[in-house]
Amino acid sequence: QAIGVLARYGIAVILGTPTATPPAWLCQRYPEIMRVGRDGRRVAFGMRRQYCATNPAYRALSRGIVEAMAKHYADHPAVVGWQIDNEFGCHDSTRCYCPACQSAFQAWAQRRYGNLAALNDAWGARFWSHVYTSWSQIPLPTDAVGVSNPCLELDYWRFASEQTVAYQQAQVDALRALCPEHSVTTNMMGFGFQDINYYELAR
Repeated sequence: QAIGVLARYGIAVILGTPTATPPAWLCQRYPEIMRVGRDGRRVAFGMRRQYCATNPAYRALSRGIVEAMAKHYADHPAVVGWQIDNEFGCHDSTRCYCPACQSAFQAWAQRRYGNLAALNDAWGARFWSHVYTSWSQIPLPTDAVGVSNPCLELDYWRFASEQTVAYQQAQVDALRALCPEHSVTTNMMGFGFQDINYYELAR
């Protein structure tokens, strides 16, 4: 209805994908999609940006609604573009510390370093007995750990940024496939925001 009103007055429309604000019913049905803070507590519904970008269920749900919207509006003459999600990383939401993130981070570290000897060397793991003998031993830099190895911390920031970029890319791919003539963009948090590699996000 709103698009119809705008169209009557010659106003073109950019639609936002609604993934930054999963509704209460969805959060209740899929509690595992809720982000876990550095303190180990799972966030509750009531704000926005409460989702975990790594969670496979939320990625599938996000792609589902984006594809449904794209199919519905692909040929609407007033719709000319899309904004993906909203302010990635706002409200300290880039990094999640849930079990899905830990498993994904361990796999990410294995791909990055190839073997544990290389990881232990790169992280200076001999200090404080931090040598790892199994990928499953790699922790997340949570408050429960106290002061984390700064190399672990840095790599976790890199991992979390890559998860956000991949999450955005899935929406880009869906929109490009279904609405190839539409523009696709997102809005960022401004200069100085360091939680996400904006060069990668912008690409």
